Amino acid sequence: MPFLRTYLVILAALLLTVAAVVSLSDHWTATIAAEDRPSATRNLGFTIEQYRWPMTGFKITLYAEPAMRLTYRIPGRHSLELQQTRWLPNNRALLLHLRWYMPMDSIGRHEEAIIFYDFDRATLRTFTPYGALGGATLDETTARKEKDGLLQAVRNIELELLHSAKTNGAN
Repeated sequence: MPFLRTYLVILAALLLTVAAVVSLSDHWTATIAAEDRPSATRNLGFTIEQYRWPMTGFKITLYAEPAMRLTYRIPGRHSLELQQTRWLPNNRALLLHLRWYMPMDSIGRHEEAIIFYDFDRATLRTFTPYGALGGATLDETTARKEKDGLLQAVRNIELELLHSAKTNGAN
């Protein structure tokens, strides 16, 4: 009987330890990139963190404090690189261009994602060759059109901001 009680206590302790490790795993990350843009009315920025263990992947957080915080978890990716960070004038919007490598890919293929968040309009647009993150794979022509469309939207907003600045400067 004492053997059974000892066995159950050890088993319970082991289960509690495993549960604690799993619940804390979201906090075991390494920061890949982060940027903060404080202003008089709000604090804008982003963080990109890579999971250390036991998960693979990364999470991206966009924020406009004190009111907005969006976090996206993208599992199963390795070797994340931030290719480009671009803030539009007046910190209106943010463009992030990411590249990562898939685990166990001996050819060394990479995936890319472009994330565009307009803080003033509270709109998010993304591009990956998979349509939505993790969706069905797009053919090369459709993927190119999607990417070009997103980048054209960014250019349109930049032109709109330049025109607005010139108009306000003329008054």
